[in-house]
Amino acid sequence: MTYRGGVVTGVLATTFVAVAAWWVFLRPVPEPVATKSPPIPVVVSKEDQFYLLTLEKKAIDVLDVTYSDITRKKSHRTSFFGGEVMIPPGQTIIVSAPLNGLIRMIDDKPPLIGQRVTKGDVLFEILPLLTPEGIASIAGAKIDADGAVKNAETQVIAAEKNLVRAKMLLMDDVGSKQRVDDAEAAEQIAKRTLKAAEERQALLTRVAKEVQKGVAAPITLTAPTTGIIRTLSAAEDQKVPGGAPLFEVLDLSTVWVRVAVFAGELPEVNLDAPAQVGSLSLVEKFQTRSLLFFNGQLVILKIEEKEKSVEAPRVNAPPSANPLVGSVDLYYRLDNSQTKYSPGHRVGVTLSLKAEANPLTVPWGAVLYDTIGGAWVYEPIGERSFIRRRVRVQFVDGETAILSEGPPEGTRVVIDGANELFGAETGYSK
Repeated sequence: MTYRGGVVTGVLATTFVAVAAWWVFLRPVPEPVATKSPPIPVVVSKEDQFYLLTLEKKAIDVLDVTYSDITRKKSHRTSFFGGEVMIPPGQTIIVSAPLNGLIRMIDDKPPLIGQRVTKGDVLFEILPLLTPEGIASIAGAKIDADGAVKNAETQVIAAEKNLVRAKMLLMDDVGSKQRVDDAEAAEQIAKRTLKAAEERQALLTRVAKEVQKGVAAPITLTAPTTGIIRTLSAAEDQKVPGGAPLFEVLDLSTVWVRVAVFAGELPEVNLDAPAQVGSLSLVEKFQTRSLLFFNGQLVILKIEEKEKSVEAPRVNAPPSANPLVGSVDLYYRLDNSQTKYSPGHRVGVTLSLKAEANPLTVPWGAVLYDTIGGAWVYEPIGERSFIRRRVRVQFVDGETAILSEGPPEGTRVVIDGANELFGAETGYSK
């Protein structure tokens, strides 16, 4: 190869290398070609149709949907409390010795603690002691008896005036029936107290006359009321001074129920309404039967007798409260003629609460709850469409739900078939 040929070959080789390097390092990078992907299936719902459900006609026929309307009507709101049975004031009567004397039993049969007695039953005899001290005690007892009669007469007059005033206020629609009942009870207690004082006065008057003659017959001590002997402080041949307590009779025909209500809940309690007293169970008791079909025959498995609640009116007792727990005591009068309740007996008390005069109400079967506790009802729109509307249940009275918030009065809602509609909407249907 000549020198000239070598130079040409070198120039050509250098040019080729330079062009190859430019192509590798300095060539323009082509832009990536965009690839088309399938669109995402998005369904945009309107806000007012978010809870809208539309069914096929055959689904409506299968469900057999029934409807009702949201209405306004009176409601009965209650709350459950615990109560304690107690003895009302004035129903524990202590019988004391009217004068100094010697105790004697009737037919050698001493009365016993817990024994039931009837008013007028003779329990003891007391033989007056005709000693100078005994005669002086009879005179002093006679003076005390005269004063007790005057005091009792004053109490009767005051109780009668209070009763007349309470009746007049009730006639003028200012007072309450409860106040009249309390005034009648106070009048009866005052009259019984007066009668007992007059009997003691008559007894001491007779004894004082006999003592002046030098002769004193035994004095019989009878039960002042029908009840149970609670305490007994006398024995055979025991000498007792005048005024010494001999026995105590407890009248349990009527008892009070003390209900401790939290001070924050007291403004919600309807103080004019009576209470319902029963067992400590929240469920009202009644007779129940368990039935079963066996071999084509109806078999009664179990009969259970349960107790219903008893109505108890409120009484105006002396006010009391417990500052340690922040409660205020309410008292209710309960009939106990069958001696069913004992002092200290714990009972369940249902109190009526204040409520709105005519709140929105809906059948309880129309209300549904979601997983987070929200309450809903279904409103029909057209023939096969339903919309789910939110409600706020304040409380339930039997088969009726009282609403604090919800659709307006007259709105038509689904009752039978509401659960199936909710299952179809949320995907939990069968």
